[in-house]
Amino acid sequence: MSGLTDDLLRYRAEFPILERTTYMISNSLGAMPRGVYDTLHSYCDDWATRGVRAWAISADRATRSFTAT
Repeated sequence: MSGLTDDLLRYRAEFPILERTTYMISNSLGAMPRGVYDTLHSYCDDWATRGVRAWAISADRATRSFTAT
């Protein structure tokens, strides 16, 4: 396999669990991408301080995030 390349390997570093284990769960949420933890933590901070108004902030962030990719 040393001569083979896979374009998807460039994304491997985005999934921290793959640095320490082989993750073969195909019917689950899958491995968590690196950026998700920080995004969820930020949302939880908004929810704790803004209550239900955090949903509007979260929806706006998600829209911007998805359109940026």
